[in-house]
Amino acid sequence: MRLTATSTLDLVRDGRYLLLTGPAGHAWTPAARKADPTGAFLDVAQLPRRTAHCDTAEDGALLVRPDHVVAWRATHATPHALADAVARALGHPPHSSVGHR
Repeated sequence: MRLTATSTLDLVRDGRYLLLTGPAGHAWTPAARKADPTGAFLDVAQLPRRTAHCDTAEDGALLVRPDHVVAWRATHATPHALADAVARALGHPPHSSVGHR
């Protein structure tokens, strides 16, 4: 999903995490699908170029909890680290299979 004229807070849905990526953060979407293969708890949205980047580079990302708190930040593209960040945010040990709850 590409962010348009809406608040980022409006993108966080009840009971779901949001991965908010920078405008050049295309590598995050496949990483999010790998972390949540069934689409059970993780949404992805991409910031447009004209917005502030939430203290990340254009290829960075934020993982936002359902209560709108930032759980994790990657200043640059490190999609391989997303699975561990999601596991920790969900209260699982890193390297666990969070997509199969």
